[in-house]
Amino acid sequence: MRGWLPWLLLAVTPSVAAAGWRLGGTAEMASAVQTTDGHGQKAELTLLPDLEWRSPWGFDVTAVARLRTDALDRLEPGRLDRDSYDAWSRPRALGSNGELALRELYADIYLGPLYLRAGKQQIVWGKADGLKLLDRINPQSFREFILPDFEDSRIPQWSLRAEFPLGPVWQAQLIAIPDVTVDALPPPDGAFAITAPELVPVPPPGVRVRQQPADAPRNRLADGDAGAQASAFIGGWDLTLNYLYHYVDRPAFPRTAADDGITVTPRYYRTHTVGGSAANAVGDFTLRSELAYATHRRLIAADPRDADGVIDSREASAVLGLDWMGLSDTIVSAQLFASWVDLSEGAATRDRVEWDVTQLIERSFRNETLTLRGQLIHDINAGDGLLRASLSYDYRADLVLRLGADVFYGPSNGRFGQFDQRDRVTVSITYGF
Repeated sequence: MRGWLPWLLLAVTPSVAAAGWRLGGTAEMASAVQTTDGHGQKAELTLLPDLEWRSPWGFDVTAVARLRTDALDRLEPGRLDRDSYDAWSRPRALGSNGELALRELYADIYLGPLYLRAGKQQIVWGKADGLKLLDRINPQSFREFILPDFEDSRIPQWSLRAEFPLGPVWQAQLIAIPDVTVDALPPPDGAFAITAPELVPVPPPGVRVRQQPADAPRNRLADGDAGAQASAFIGGWDLTLNYLYHYVDRPAFPRTAADDGITVTPRYYRTHTVGGSAANAVGDFTLRSELAYATHRRLIAADPRDADGVIDSREASAVLGLDWMGLSDTIVSAQLFASWVDLSEGAATRDRVEWDVTQLIERSFRNETLTLRGQLIHDINAGDGLLRASLSYDYRADLVLRLGADVFYGPSNGRFGQFDQRDRVTVSITYGF
């Protein structure tokens, strides 16, 4: 019964809205065809109704649901596996290829200088494009790898966020997340099943592997996440200082050996992440930077003889971005990412220092009704990457047509090259109501 409480709240909200409520949303039909073999990758219908209610008692309520069904069922074949979700956040399966999810349900409460947002929500720290650095609060769905927008791939969680002044310049934000949802990974037979040895362990040939159920966080209070952010605008700079105490949402894969093979038990570990960001606009340029340091990261050991197959490490990462808007209706952006890990315990399946670079060009035409966008994400170490292009047309204010292409390249053992056979062309129609 408790698992249905959020749905009950969503259902009764309109009935208590004496005035000031608005119902809207979007409907999208999207399809993707693989260019390598001509097979359809998805044929998806997504409905996103949303309700906003401005109450007469000094708080506002927002609710967003999602109904999604895929006629091809190749992203997550068979019945959807939702064990990575907290019971309160878990979508409801509709047959073998559909789901109904309560995406968001939160109240905005204003108490003098104190602002509270309580409920199921997304909390975003960091503004990097394409890849994430500080944006580690909400887990992510990888059913289509990193191709969907972050807003769509983030998994909202039941959270409490409080914001209040911290002196004349600084603003404080405190968050508490009693929700044990972790990353939703695609199944082994999914179109974007992860195979890169940097991300999942690859057993030696001929070795029998037994995978146990994941040892995931379960207790909402003891295993919940918490964090704090201080932000300010000083001398033209937007500054933040961040701290997050959390579970890493992607599992490690410790193993135990036996005479007849090995047993792997996916396990999640706590870490402290500290960091900050800075951004400043000078003329047509905007400079952006982020720094993050995680005290505990578990990496996959490169040595197949390693006792448990896991390297206990630390990670320091940074991104430097430059945006240019010197041409009318045009954005040009470049970013350089760097990640360092401690390999004093032994070699891992990733390099000690990894470098990634991204490039984004976007231009609008015909009074911003036509938008052309191109994006490149390139892993300098592995020589693989992702090239994306799209053309969107705002036929009407409530109707958007979009044509796109996603091209992976590079060696098959790379983070992006593993999907070299998943290049695709996409078409979508989005209607707002």
